Amino acid sequence: MLPTNFDAVALFVIGLAALVTGILLPSRAASWTTLVHPSARRLDEATRRDLIVRLGIAGTPWCEAILEEAAKQETSSSMQSLVHRALEECSLRNVSP
Repeated sequence: MLPTNFDAVALFVIGLAALVTGILLPSRAASWTTLVHPSARRLDEATRRDLIVRLGIAGTPWCEAILEEAAKQETSSSMQSLVHRALEECSLRNVSP
């Protein structure tokens, strides 16, 4: 039996979270990452960037909701730009034919 679209997305994103749970920063960090996985706290910027890109690629409504939260919490202009590009990618994937 093939996985459903949600199952595939969840495995894709949670797989990344499982790989990066050891990459933690002691400083204040965006909490949107915990929406992907509770252990994904205080991820470094490079890892958050990768996660944002992967959420945009997956493009499901679940990913879009997480990216919307990331847009509220990320403060640097480069991260904001990346989040907005990923949200645009999600919008393109969620357009009905």
